[in-house]
Amino acid sequence: MNDRGSIKWTAMMLPEHVEYLRKKKKESQKISKPVIDAQQLDYMEQQLQFATINNSSITITYYDDGEMQTTTCQASNIKVTKKHLQLNMDNDTLEFPLNNLLNIESE
Repeated sequence: MNDRGSIKWTAMMLPEHVEYLRKKKKESQKISKPVIDAQQLDYMEQQLQFATINNSSITITYYDDGEMQTTTCQASNIKVTKKHLQLNMDNDTLEFPLNNLLNIESE
């Protein structure tokens, strides 16, 4: 028997119910923020310094609302303050709290 699964029931559901189920599924896929140890922090600092000296690009992995996100930029576009890492990309400026950074890799 070839069943269509949950697809056959979607016509009987209100759009609000479908939206609610999608929202619940997305929330269930969220991950908790990983804990970064001192050794990983030192490594990320070294990678950032290396990329700044060599003016190379870096890939930043960060935690954002239950998900791990990745972005790549040039090291010359980075500004580090006491609490944030600031990326100047085209006409936008992105800011990441330092405690949400998970990994920095220079290329």
